[in-house]
Amino acid sequence: MEKSNIIKKWYDNLYLKKGIRAMRSFEQYEYFLKCFDPDKVKGKKLLDIGAGTGYLLKAAHQKGIITYGVDISDEAVSIAKNVSPDSFIYRCEAEHLMFQSAFFDLVTCVGALEHFNDMNKGLEEMLRVAKEDALFCIVVPNSNFIRWKIENKAGTNQQEVKEVLLSLSEWRRLFESIGFNIIRVEKDKWFLEGLKHIDIEKPIKSLKSLLRAIFYTIVPLRYTYQFIFILKKQSKKRI
Repeated sequence: MEKSNIIKKWYDNLYLKKGIRAMRSFEQYEYFLKCFDPDKVKGKKLLDIGAGTGYLLKAAHQKGIITYGVDISDEAVSIAKNVSPDSFIYRCEAEHLMFQSAFFDLVTCVGALEHFNDMNKGLEEMLRVAKEDALFCIVVPNSNFIRWKIENKAGTNQQEVKEVLLSLSEWRRLFESIGFNIIRVEKDKWFLEGLKHIDIEKPIKSLKSLLRAIFYTIVPLRYTYQFIFILKKQSKKRI
């Protein structure tokens, strides 16, 4: 079986088993849209690669963005269409996007790039379908995540099928070598969302959420869990 079919089958099983609980919550996906200028996104076309449950597409649509999504999993596409019915969502491999060149203003890829069958080809496709002034928000894991170092492990449960882990400097070199300009790199602040739901009737659980938030807040960028890369296309050199 081809590697892409193995990946598809694994994610089909994940989404069939967990449904909308397969990935992070809706509120956490809203955070990634804040990486773009909120006053300039309305009416723009956004492509979410590895759309999963469709929560990012739903959040983007609510901000007036025209939303498109792709995922390798049929089950994910089915869930995403129910979650964000006003989005255009397709079953598609990231390495072979069905869209015309220079079509999108915004491209997002949250926690999916490291699972691509061919990361370089997937990144080249992102550049191809994006306009010259397009912005990218790509979230990737850190091979130097301090918790993994302490626990002498590396990766998530998704490494069962495929997961590439790189350090901050390695991700930088990869993006730049493909043709991206790095605007900035941020920590993935998913852990702060848990503080919004602290329940004083569950003190132990609430304390764990607070300690986790403090830990991830003070840990240096190079040791954080995941990086949020905000990128643009490298400008073409004029001859």
